[in-house]
Amino acid sequence: MTRHRRLLMLAVAPLLLIGVRVHAGTSAALAGGTWRGVMKCTAFYAGTKERYGGDTLTVRITQNGTHLGIAVDYPDYGSGAWTDTYAAILTPDLAKPSSNGEVALVHCGTNDRLGEEGGPNDVFDEIGRMTIKVKPEQVKGSLKGFSIYSDPFIGSETEVGSCKWSFKRVDAAPPADPVSVTCPD
Repeated sequence: MTRHRRLLMLAVAPLLLIGVRVHAGTSAALAGGTWRGVMKCTAFYAGTKERYGGDTLTVRITQNGTHLGIAVDYPDYGSGAWTDTYAAILTPDLAKPSSNGEVALVHCGTNDRLGEEGGPNDVFDEIGRMTIKVKPEQVKGSLKGFSIYSDPFIGSETEVGSCKWSFKRVDAAPPADPVSVTCPD
């Protein structure tokens, strides 16, 4: 290789790396919409292993670039329906950025004091990792992964567990009730 070609390669290589980095940070709106599916969980509470979940749940996802707001809507199990919210980040697959990616999520309220009682964050702590695959320009898509959690249960034993998530997209339109891509302070 001639000296001229080496210098040219040295000059072009950083530009190629910058191009790859920019491409990896971009994302098509592949995650947004309404999803339906199940979470199946295994927990350890008061010295006993428990399994729960399997009911059909609705997940609403709002996407702003690579930032996601995720809401999981639970039905009324006797004490009223509720919604858990999550902030998440989408990392598109470099080979298929408009159809595949990985999602890291955190339950709003999660902190670094697991099992904390009596403070403003006396709440459920959860983090997770998901894979997302969609058919561009179509509704079809899957969101699958797992999460791990800790729940202090005020005045009781702390519960720890993990959940498998498996959801299919049923509507690609942004949710009518948008989910914030950041957790409230």
